[in-house]
Amino acid sequence: MRVSLASRRAPPSVMAATCLILVTILLARATSATAAVSSSPITVGTSPEDVAVDTTNGYLYVTNYESNTVSVINPSTNGVVATVDVGVWPEGIAFDPSNGYLYVANNDGDSVSVISGSSNTVVKTVTVGAAPEGVAYDSSNGEIYVANYGTGEKASTVSVISGSSNTVIATVSTGVGPTQTLFDPVNGHVYVTSWGSDTVDVITTSSNTVETAPITVGSEPDGLAVNPSSGDVYLTDHGSSSLVEVISGSTNDVIGTVPLGSGAAPSSLAFDSATGLLYVADSGNDSVSVVAVANDTVLHSVAVGSDPQGIAFDSANSDIYVADYGSDTVSVFGPSVVTVTSSTSSSTSSTPSTTQSTSSSSTSSSSTTSTPTTSASSSTSTKSGVPEFPADPALAVLLSCVVVGVYLVARRPSQRMSGRRAGPVG
Repeated sequence: MRVSLASRRAPPSVMAATCLILVTILLARATSATAAVSSSPITVGTSPEDVAVDTTNGYLYVTNYESNTVSVINPSTNGVVATVDVGVWPEGIAFDPSNGYLYVANNDGDSVSVISGSSNTVVKTVTVGAAPEGVAYDSSNGEIYVANYGTGEKASTVSVISGSSNTVIATVSTGVGPTQTLFDPVNGHVYVTSWGSDTVDVITTSSNTVETAPITVGSEPDGLAVNPSSGDVYLTDHGSSSLVEVISGSTNDVIGTVPLGSGAAPSSLAFDSATGLLYVADSGNDSVSVVAVANDTVLHSVAVGSDPQGIAFDSANSDIYVADYGSDTVSVFGPSVVTVTSSTSSSTSSTPSTTQSTSSSSTSSSSTTSTPTTSASSSTSTKSGVPEFPADPALAVLLSCVVVGVYLVARRPSQRMSGRRAGPVG
């Protein structure tokens, strides 16, 4: 005998079970969309400041400001394999692939320690200007550019070190309180952020002289990164309403800004040229903002340790390494943390979401499961959170369950009230 649908209303227990299953499915999808496998960060020295990748041996080098050391991390295990003693208060670090050396700016020692990547020992100490901070390698001439932040006769300068002799061959005057240097491989210039004068100087490396008038930027400029495809330079304005500014590499004019959101205090930058993603260490929110440079919008925010300062992208495994100054750790995460594919063809969302950062303690490949895409014309797009309705059928069914449940409750208010358990008496 055929039974009519009207007489086959599912009992409340069945409906509740069905809805519970759908909620579980949706939560599982949301979790996979915004987080990777959680594990402990890497413990290093006290107050880690900056990170650099040795592309010859594949190791990561982390300067520990208050330990006066450099921690060496093997990315295949994400464990510390060596600790190198350097000068007092090491800050910036850069790798020279032509000689296999790493250059460490010792802020309180007015010097640069030169570490051999093959032996993980200091092979030379070079005297530079006052209170050096940022270091950059120029691949066009093999020279190293060191920003001297401090006061006095050797202050507000950039020391130029020859990579072949490891001696200072030039000193370039800059704005007040230079903090970071960056080589732009597209135009061959070195960019210098000056924290005290809110400017960026452009150095012509063939003559080691300042090319033009300083570029006026926001308050307290600091971190630098370059888009190797366009030559455009990105810099953090630590004190300017949480902004990242964009400088055209062809005109040296400010051509755009990227707002990071409330409470942000951007410190340093790393660029992934394969995906077109810019990673911004945000010490104000203990996070890393992920920016799509195609439209200069924030896609995602990844929670890391306390007071993140230095950041580096390892092209060998596509992982991001973040020096957590306040946690004495290095956080590690891969592209799976910031990538979610949806069936929509719209552009990436500009509203940041937040997920906990992860560190793979056993293998770096576990955190790399997908490749982000930022193309608006692609069949899939990067997006954080649960896919938008009606892209997910389970979400539509769940919403239907809620509507039906509300309807049934509204129809039988007297029975629901009569069945309520009485509260405690006297």
